[in-house]
Amino acid sequence: RVVSRSRKSAKAVGLELGEDMEHTAVDITDSGEEAAEKLKSALEEARTVVICVGTTAFPTRRWLDKPPASTPFGTGFRLLTGDLKVTNSPKDIDANGTLRILNAINPNSTDKIVLLSSIGTRRSSTFPFSILNLFGVLDAKRAAEDALIEAATSKNLSYAIIRPGRLVGGPHTNPGMLQSEQPANMLGVRVEAGDTALGDVSRKTVAQAILATIQAGHLTDNVDYAVVNAPTDKANGNFDWEASFRKVKEPDMVREYVFESVNEEALSKWVRNWASSITTSGALFPPLPLSVRVDFPEEDGTDGPNRDIVYLSFLSVSVTGDISSVGSLTITFIRELETSAGSRSVLKIVRQPRGLAKPLLGENQLLDKFAEDLASVVNES
Repeated sequence: RVVSRSRKSAKAVGLELGEDMEHTAVDITDSGEEAAEKLKSALEEARTVVICVGTTAFPTRRWLDKPPASTPFGTGFRLLTGDLKVTNSPKDIDANGTLRILNAINPNSTDKIVLLSSIGTRRSSTFPFSILNLFGVLDAKRAAEDALIEAATSKNLSYAIIRPGRLVGGPHTNPGMLQSEQPANMLGVRVEAGDTALGDVSRKTVAQAILATIQAGHLTDNVDYAVVNAPTDKANGNFDWEASFRKVKEPDMVREYVFESVNEEALSKWVRNWASSITTSGALFPPLPLSVRVDFPEEDGTDGPNRDIVYLSFLSVSVTGDISSVGSLTITFIRELETSAGSRSVLKIVRQPRGLAKPLLGENQLLDKFAEDLASVVNES
């Protein structure tokens, strides 16, 4: 089932609408009730919804619903001066259009939503993405990602966010731009958690990524990853998508401490006490660049092999006083192996969100102090 602005627009991106494909024409920039009902009807029984909408990053004729036959000073110039009415900007399509799609999805029939976004949505202020984002395309796509996560959470659905690199190869949807192709030795695939990748990717690879994400089922529930092409001597049809998805699902482990014999309760108590006091005792100098909130999971009375001990959330404060979390560390106690001499235990520290390009501000300073204090306690005992 295909939903697009028109059959003509679907064919323009290389989609052949055969007899076995049901097409519905809906303009996602239309905020009217009729368009909303039409969109709901089109998505009514869809098990999986793939959202792959977009427009040009810079002002072009594609930003206009009905572009004039000719413009004396060029379309881009007249768009910048406000001479032409914009209806298909990144905000109109990626942000507001995606939100209308999300609102139309029926949680009783849909299980999963896959969103095709872009690399750079979480790095829009850094080069080269700051150039690409001059007219807000990455801001709009980031807003779509955030709206997806919120909608999926409220509707109890799973989601997947795919962030491709710069698209190359056919079908070429913008004839006025340079039409580049990937060389034969650059058809490998690299998948990275989060938004850390940099590079180009063929449209064929992106199509394979979407299909693999759907076919992987629960393995790609609530994941976000970037995909680009990489050097290889193999065709990307041989790429092991499932292995990459398993890696993406794993959180970033930043520290690990192994104990052959340890008093679990005593160690857990020490970690909680350390976390409670370390950010306020003055033991850290210089002070951490970000505030850190300490939370403890509720004890459920069970004696399972894995147990979270403490959550450390790194907080950012905006100029208006709004507080938000930029990431977190979780200290987890894992009982890995029972032996006649006791249990082999591991203390793991993992970071969220996955795939950050670098550690959180103050993370290394905090963890170095933890390692130093933990070594002292272990040596004393």
